[in-house]
Amino acid sequence: FKTIIMALHHLSRSNMSSSLSSRLYTPDEMTFCAEDALVDIVPRIAMPACAFLSTTIPPLRPNIPCTVPLWMALALKKRHAARIVIPAWLASTEELEALLERERNDNKVFQHLTEHYLEVAHLLLAGTKGARDDFASMTVMHKNRDLLEKLRLVRESKLNQGLEGLATAWNSVKDEGEEFTVPLNNISRMELNALRPLFQGALDKFWKLEHANNTAATTNMPSATPTPHQTEVEEAPVRRLRGR
Repeated sequence: FKTIIMALHHLSRSNMSSSLSSRLYTPDEMTFCAEDALVDIVPRIAMPACAFLSTTIPPLRPNIPCTVPLWMALALKKRHAARIVIPAWLASTEELEALLERERNDNKVFQHLTEHYLEVAHLLLAGTKGARDDFASMTVMHKNRDLLEKLRLVRESKLNQGLEGLATAWNSVKDEGEEFTVPLNNISRMELNALRPLFQGALDKFWKLEHANNTAATTNMPSATPTPHQTEVEEAPVRRLRGR
């Protein structure tokens, strides 16, 4: 599954901006943030509740499912202290196939997925450090991994089509007042991270062009010349004061 993260890393680097304010997060940083996602586990040990700065781990009881952050689930899994319950969207081949079909057939919206679906899948499928043996079988794991890769490519293609449409629609929006939108609903954090500097740069360019056009229009506007009557009215109080 490393190819998915490497592909996103290449996409992120190709869109990298020189501005610090628009820099991309690295795939490792995005994966670190995704470790706060909640997953279900089936503990093999007993452990009291643990309070951390950002969350509290509930007490663990053997064979009683509970919900914990992904980083805790992976730590327990590494010590053979728990079994991870693979999320339904990643565990079910039928659900992934249906999701892929809907994604292909609907060009207007992105299908709903957890916001860190790529990073979570990467962590769960990461060889000995993940939870490959918690899938129904290795065959299911490999098939679902392939389906997820196809899903990622379809979503990436839809994003690229939206960006191409945004570029070609600029003139019609400017001249004819037509509206053009790029649907970004249900987009994941990793996908948004790759697009962020590109959109920020495009919007900055649009604002500069609009500002330049408005400035040019204001500069070329003819100045109003006061009429003789207006001049006489404005100077009347001065004349009266001088007469007095």
